[in-house]
Amino acid sequence: MSKLNIKTKLKTKENNLKYNLKGIKNNNKISFVENNIKVNMYIEKDSIKIIRKTEEYEMELCFKQSLTITGKYDIKNIGILEIKTDTKKLIIEEGKIYIEYILYVNKENLGLNTYEIEYEAI
Repeated sequence: MSKLNIKTKLKTKENNLKYNLKGIKNNNKISFVENNIKVNMYIEKDSIKIIRKTEEYEMELCFKQSLTITGKYDIKNIGILEIKTDTKKLIIEEGKIYIEYILYVNKENLGLNTYEIEYEAI
């Protein structure tokens, strides 16, 4: 297990969010807290699974190059919504992950998003 410095960038139609964070890496899992959201990333050779969790919701997103994958979006007061990611570009390198994807919630296209994370051991 190692401690990390992490930089994240999320670009959507509505937002352009950037954070500098601390986290930990244990084998293929990176964990950190981003704006009061607990984030766990599971990194495989050709895929990424991200679980984002707060007291209000839990969201599970999966990314694999050129695939559309159904995830989970469980909102405590509403129930489970259908969520899908259509991965357009996925780059997994040591210390850097880049994901370009279209997000669908309840079959509504929320547009093209990019999520970038850079990390290094402290």
